[in-house]
Amino acid sequence: MSVGSWKLEKGTKATDWTPAPEDVDANVEDINASLVATEKSLTEDIQKTNDDLGGVTDAIEQLNTTVQQDRANMGNWLTFTESEALTIGKANSKFKITMNEKEQAFMYDDKKLAYTSGDSFVAPRMDADELHIGN
Repeated sequence: MSVGSWKLEKGTKATDWTPAPEDVDANVEDINASLVATEKSLTEDIQKTNDDLGGVTDAIEQLNTTVQQDRANMGNWLTFTESEALTIGKANSKFKITMNEKEQAFMYDDKKLAYTSGDSFVAPRMDADELHIGN
């Protein structure tokens, strides 16, 4: 049999065991050290996240610039008319193709050279020595 952890008390009333004040102080110091380390780690994580977001923001801005440039370039080749037709062709070119829900037309100098409508190909005016269709 062994006996240990004696507690000597003054008075007639017994009290429960309590940790020594130096043990409590050591626990508080450990908790404070842990909180400081956690704060540092969170601060570093937040900074890294902010840096990553900055990179994403830069990439988005670069993509927006590219999209705007591509849109401007497409605007030189593709336009929609008031009659809801799509026109394909460089803005200053005489050759263009127009498409709407009824037909696709091959244009030269704003005149319709030929068009397709339904299952028909119509060329009202042919000023060519040769016409090649297919290979």
